[in-house]
Amino acid sequence: MTDSPVRRCKPFLRDYPDRGMALVETIQAEQACLREALASADLAAERQAHGALGEAFRALGQHDRALPHLARALELARAEGSPRGLLQAVLRMAIGLQYAHRHEAAEPLFEEALAMARQQGFLLDHVLMAAGKCHAERRRWEVAVAAFEEALAIRRGRSTPDAQGAAEEALEAARQALGRGGN
Repeated sequence: MTDSPVRRCKPFLRDYPDRGMALVETIQAEQACLREALASADLAAERQAHGALGEAFRALGQHDRALPHLARALELARAEGSPRGLLQAVLRMAIGLQYAHRHEAAEPLFEEALAMARQQGFLLDHVLMAAGKCHAERRRWEVAVAAFEEALAIRRGRSTPDAQGAAEEALEAARQALGRGGN
Protein backbone atom coordinates (compact mmCIF):
# COMPACT_ATOMS: atom_id res chain seq x y z
CA MET A 1 0.00 0.00 0.00
CA THR A 2 1.37 3.45 -0.87
CA ASP A 3 0.68 6.81 0.64
CA SER A 4 -2.05 8.73 -1.08
CA PRO A 5 -1.53 12.46 -1.52
CA VAL A 6 -5.32 12.88 -1.36
CA ARG A 7 -5.93 11.15 2.00
CA ARG A 8 -4.70 13.42 4.74
CA CYS A 9 -4.31 12.51 8.38
CA LYS A 10 -5.41 15.20 10.77
CA PRO A 11 -2.35 16.92 12.31
CA PHE A 12 -1.91 16.07 16.00
CA LEU A 13 -0.25 18.73 18.18
CA ARG A 14 2.37 19.54 15.58
CA ASP A 15 5.21 21.84 16.51
CA TYR A 16 5.61 24.73 14.11
CA PRO A 17 8.44 27.05 15.08
CA ASP A 18 8.44 30.75 14.33
CA ARG A 19 7.99 31.12 10.59
CA GLY A 20 9.47 34.59 10.44
CA MET A 21 12.84 35.93 9.52
CA ALA A 22 14.64 33.49 11.81
CA LEU A 23 13.91 30.61 9.42
CA VAL A 24 14.88 32.64 6.37
CA GLU A 25 18.15 33.56 8.08
CA THR A 26 18.70 29.92 9.05
CA ILE A 27 18.20 28.83 5.45
CA GLN A 28 20.63 31.44 4.17
CA ALA A 29 23.25 30.52 6.75
CA GLU A 30 22.89 26.78 6.14
CA GLN A 31 23.06 27.26 2.36
CA ALA A 32 26.40 29.01 2.92
CA CYS A 33 27.54 26.15 5.18
CA LEU A 34 26.48 23.65 2.54
CA ARG A 35 28.49 25.45 -0.14
CA GLU A 36 31.55 25.41 2.13
CA ALA A 37 31.08 21.74 2.99
CA LEU A 38 30.76 20.80 -0.67
CA ALA A 39 33.82 22.84 -1.60
CA SER A 40 35.91 21.19 1.12
CA ALA A 41 34.38 17.71 0.74
CA ASP A 42 33.49 17.73 4.47
CA LEU A 43 30.78 15.06 4.58
CA ALA A 44 29.88 15.59 8.24
CA ALA A 45 29.34 19.31 7.65
CA GLU A 46 27.39 18.52 4.49
CA ARG A 47 25.14 16.15 6.48
CA GLN A 48 24.57 18.75 9.15
CA ALA A 49 23.75 21.47 6.61
CA HIS A 50 21.34 19.26 4.66
CA GLY A 51 19.64 18.26 7.90
CA ALA A 52 19.26 21.85 9.07
CA LEU A 53 17.99 22.96 5.66
CA GLY A 54 15.48 20.13 5.62
CA GLU A 55 14.25 21.08 9.08
CA ALA A 56 13.88 24.75 8.12
CA PHE A 57 12.01 24.01 4.89
CA ARG A 58 9.77 21.54 6.76
CA ALA A 59 8.98 24.21 9.33
CA LEU A 60 7.97 26.51 6.48
CA GLY A 61 5.71 23.79 5.06
CA GLN A 62 7.88 23.48 1.94
CA HIS A 63 8.00 19.69 1.91
CA ASP A 64 9.08 19.45 -1.72
CA ARG A 65 12.23 21.35 -0.74
CA ALA A 66 12.66 19.72 2.69
CA LEU A 67 12.54 16.05 1.75
CA PRO A 68 15.50 16.01 -0.69
CA HIS A 69 17.71 17.68 1.94
CA LEU A 70 16.55 15.27 4.63
CA ALA A 71 17.10 12.30 2.32
CA ARG A 72 20.64 13.45 1.50
CA ALA A 73 21.39 13.98 5.20
CA LEU A 74 20.17 10.45 5.90
CA GLU A 75 22.25 9.00 3.06
CA LEU A 76 25.36 10.76 4.36
CA ALA A 77 24.64 9.69 7.95
CA ARG A 78 24.36 6.04 6.93
CA ALA A 79 27.72 6.31 5.15
CA GLU A 80 29.35 8.26 7.98
CA GLY A 81 28.61 5.69 10.67
CA SER A 82 28.07 8.07 13.59
CA PRO A 83 25.32 6.47 15.72
CA ARG A 84 23.99 9.81 17.01
CA GLY A 85 24.22 11.45 13.60
CA LEU A 86 22.33 8.56 12.08
CA LEU A 87 19.65 8.64 14.77
CA GLN A 88 19.15 12.36 14.23
CA ALA A 89 18.95 11.97 10.44
CA VAL A 90 16.50 9.05 10.63
CA LEU A 91 14.28 10.97 13.05
CA ARG A 92 14.37 14.13 10.92
CA MET A 93 13.45 12.14 7.80
CA ALA A 94 10.59 10.38 9.59
CA ILE A 95 9.18 13.68 10.83
CA GLY A 96 9.63 15.24 7.39
CA LEU A 97 7.67 12.43 5.78
CA GLN A 98 4.99 12.65 8.46
CA TYR A 99 4.55 16.40 7.94
CA ALA A 100 4.38 15.79 4.17
CA HIS A 101 1.44 13.43 4.85
CA ARG A 102 3.45 10.34 3.96
CA HIS A 103 2.79 8.48 7.19
CA GLU A 104 3.25 4.98 5.80
CA ALA A 105 6.75 5.88 4.61
CA ALA A 106 7.51 7.56 7.94
CA GLU A 107 6.52 4.66 10.20
CA PRO A 108 9.44 2.30 9.40
CA LEU A 109 11.83 5.19 10.02
CA PHE A 110 10.19 5.92 13.37
CA GLU A 111 10.62 2.23 14.25
CA GLU A 112 14.29 2.40 13.24
CA ALA A 113 14.77 5.58 15.26
CA LEU A 114 13.10 4.00 18.30
CA ALA A 115 15.38 0.97 18.14
CA MET A 116 18.47 3.18 17.87
CA ALA A 117 17.32 5.54 20.63
CA ARG A 118 16.67 2.62 22.99
CA GLN A 119 20.08 1.13 22.24
CA GLN A 120 21.93 4.46 22.55
CA GLY A 121 19.92 5.91 25.43
CA PHE A 122 19.80 9.13 23.43
CA LEU A 123 16.74 11.17 22.32
CA LEU A 124 14.34 8.40 23.33
CA ASP A 125 11.69 10.75 24.73
CA HIS A 126 11.83 12.89 21.57
CA VAL A 127 11.51 9.87 19.29
CA LEU A 128 8.60 8.53 21.35
CA MET A 129 6.80 11.88 21.16
CA ALA A 130 7.27 12.17 17.40
CA ALA A 131 6.29 8.55 16.73
CA GLY A 132 3.30 8.93 19.04
CA LYS A 133 2.10 11.95 17.08
CA CYS A 134 2.42 10.01 13.84
CA HIS A 135 0.33 7.18 15.31
CA ALA A 136 -2.21 9.69 16.63
CA GLU A 137 -2.56 11.25 13.20
CA ARG A 138 -3.39 7.80 11.85
CA ARG A 139 -5.86 7.29 14.72
CA ARG A 140 -3.87 4.49 16.30
CA TRP A 141 -4.70 5.78 19.72
CA GLU A 142 -3.59 2.81 21.84
CA VAL A 143 -0.10 2.91 20.30
CA ALA A 144 0.02 6.70 20.63
CA VAL A 145 -1.02 6.58 24.30
CA ALA A 146 1.68 4.00 25.05
CA ALA A 147 4.34 6.14 23.34
CA PHE A 148 3.26 9.30 25.19
CA GLU A 149 3.14 7.46 28.54
CA GLU A 150 6.69 6.20 28.05
CA ALA A 151 7.90 9.65 26.95
CA LEU A 152 6.29 11.27 29.98
CA ALA A 153 7.88 8.71 32.32
CA ILE A 154 11.30 9.59 30.86
CA ARG A 155 10.67 13.33 31.02
CA ARG A 156 9.46 13.39 34.62
CA GLY A 157 12.25 14.82 36.69
CA ARG A 158 14.74 14.95 33.81
CA SER A 159 13.28 17.47 31.39
CA THR A 160 12.17 21.05 31.42
CA PRO A 161 8.64 21.85 32.55
CA ASP A 162 7.80 22.66 28.90
CA ALA A 163 8.95 19.24 27.69
CA GLN A 164 7.04 17.53 30.49
CA GLY A 165 3.98 19.65 29.72
CA ALA A 166 4.12 18.73 26.03
CA ALA A 167 4.12 15.03 26.91
CA GLU A 168 1.24 15.50 29.37
CA GLU A 169 -0.76 17.45 26.76
CA ALA A 170 -0.20 14.83 24.08
CA LEU A 171 -1.08 11.99 26.45
CA GLU A 172 -4.28 13.67 27.61
CA ALA A 173 -5.39 14.46 24.04
CA ALA A 174 -4.72 10.88 22.90
CA ARG A 175 -6.53 9.43 25.92
CA GLN A 176 -9.54 11.66 25.22
CA ALA A 177 -9.58 10.60 21.57
CA LEU A 178 -9.31 6.95 22.59
CA GLY A 179 -12.19 7.38 25.03
CA ARG A 180 -14.49 8.79 22.38
CA GLY A 181 -13.66 6.24 19.74
CA GLY A 182 -10.75 8.07 18.15
CA ASN A 183 -12.71 10.51 16.03
